[in-house]
Amino acid sequence: MALSRATGKDYHPQVFEPSALVSVVARQGSAIVPRYFAKKTTCAMGHKHDSKREAARCAELVTLFRAGKIDSLVFHPVHEFVINGHAVVMANGHKMKFTLDFGYTENGQTVVEDVKSKTGYLSRDVPVKIALLKHLRPDLEVRIVK
Repeated sequence: MALSRATGKDYHPQVFEPSALVSVVARQGSAIVPRYFAKKTTCAMGHKHDSKREAARCAELVTLFRAGKIDSLVFHPVHEFVINGHAVVMANGHKMKFTLDFGYTENGQTVVEDVKSKTGYLSRDVPVKIALLKHLRPDLEVRIVK
């Protein structure tokens, strides 16, 4: 999903939503407790986010976008890893990809962001994927927002 500068409304036909699967660590009665206890939240723009912190960051970026400070705001951009023209395939047969929270252009530089909790905890695969993304796409600036 991307925003049109003219109208400020969504115009991109493809919706990159986070996985519908919920990582579960415990069940309390009939309620499912998501990993890291983040609450799925819908921001003022109507986008679904995995946490309140991510929804707040979305509001900040939309404000910057409308003010003209950033361009090409994209929600949940997906980056597939390709080496020598071939997709990196994991042992389970799935293509390796990295879905970040936001992507945009700031002062001519393409930036991608991943929003994390206050503690900044990164699951074990995130540092590997960030390193691989930086190596394969040196034109991108990867930011972790806490």
